[in-house]
Amino acid sequence: MSIPTFFRYGRKCVLIFGMSGCGVIGLIKTLSPSIVWYLVFELTEAIFSAGTCGCVFIIAIESVLPNKRALMGCILNISYALGEVLLALIAWSCQYWRSLIYYTYGPCVMIVLLYWILPESLRWTLSKGRIEESKQALRNIATVNKQKLSENTLKRLENVAEYSDNCNSHKFIEILKSKSLFWRFVNCCFGWMTCAFLFYGITLSSVSIYGNKYLDFMLISLIEFPAYLSNYYIIDKLGRRASICGSYFITFVSSICFIFSTNSSTWFYLLTYCIGKFGATAAFNSIYILTSEIFPTPLRHTVMGLCSTLGRLGSLTSPQVSLLGRWWEPLPMIMFGIMSLAAGIVAFFLPESKGIKLPESVEEAERIK
Repeated sequence: MSIPTFFRYGRKCVLIFGMSGCGVIGLIKTLSPSIVWYLVFELTEAIFSAGTCGCVFIIAIESVLPNKRALMGCILNISYALGEVLLALIAWSCQYWRSLIYYTYGPCVMIVLLYWILPESLRWTLSKGRIEESKQALRNIATVNKQKLSENTLKRLENVAEYSDNCNSHKFIEILKSKSLFWRFVNCCFGWMTCAFLFYGITLSSVSIYGNKYLDFMLISLIEFPAYLSNYYIIDKLGRRASICGSYFITFVSSICFIFSTNSSTWFYLLTYCIGKFGATAAFNSIYILTSEIFPTPLRHTVMGLCSTLGRLGSLTSPQVSLLGRWWEPLPMIMFGIMSLAAGIVAFFLPESKGIKLPESVEEAERIK
């Protein structure tokens, strides 16, 4: 639902409407008289929040230079990890579910303030032919950075807008018609599904290791900070594809270590989970950045939204895989190892997007190798 809204009304509109709506529904959820009503509100909230994470990511990626995209992706994902740690602390100190919802969903309502603070994506305004709005946004950027904006730059902006308007007619069917883009899309979907499967599966499986589920969740979330920071350096130096494959390999190795470490100490088990989460986190960050860079602007959010939707299949199945540990403790890690190995092999066939200009058309996207 967010995909057509995203393209018609803009990135900022979807972000503000989705997050504020999520906050309101979340607060209403505390009034649920039964579990059935709670599930109804939970579903409604998910509808509002769908696409908002990708929306934030695309606004950020489209607003910076090519050599800053990896840094921006790292900053955004570190913010996500910080939210996980805060959630663990809040849940630990306030275990009544209604109070927990008040603390976590209340700030979402304040997202409406971004309407007067957050600028719309410059690429989106250009693609919609809103040239004057784009010029004003560029002037604001120049003012904040204490740079002088020449008339020649503004003239070039009009040329870009005209070119974007010509590319704006692209439909998702064109990706299906293009052999290279179609298999690229399938590859990205599998990567997203695997990353979600590993990321959430390892997180959920780890909460029963040490005995304190809040501490386990916090430790497994803290490992994301070094994962994102090191991943920023790797994707900036070695590229996106190498980072994805290497990250999957780390998760695969940690899974193998867990399988052959029967009767080991609790701390060793927790260490293998942390290393596995490290690899899954780095892979998620890399696939997020790569997907946003290898598809044309008019179809970027459509692709990101579809990849995210299919990725939810991974997050949906991950809790069920965690339950397999009741029959045989290493079984969940075996599943994580198989998936990470398969995804790492498939990722070799993805194109490299380090330092490239974001493609505006299908033809430009096809030239990325």
